[in-house]
Amino acid sequence: MFGKQLKVEIKLGYAHLAKLRFETTIFKVDSFEQLHPSLVKLVREKVPIYELTPTESDEPNVTSIQYFKKNFESYLRGDIFPLEESS
Repeated sequence: MFGKQLKVEIKLGYAHLAKLRFETTIFKVDSFEQLHPSLVKLVREKVPIYELTPTESDEPNVTSIQYFKKNFESYLRGDIFPLEESS
């Protein structure tokens, strides 16, 4: 298991910077079904294209920041993430 910690300072329009702290623990699982049941359900219902991982892909890598920038209008509308995607 690997512990990761991310500290970010964010400008939210206040007189001071806001601080965000994100911590996670990651580990490899042998199958999709070994993930937490609520995560399996979420993926199957909202983004089923992520259930099966291809061995190769010609699509560009997208970071979470790039994804958020691309879908910022959806965020402002109050849409629930992850957004539904299709293959």
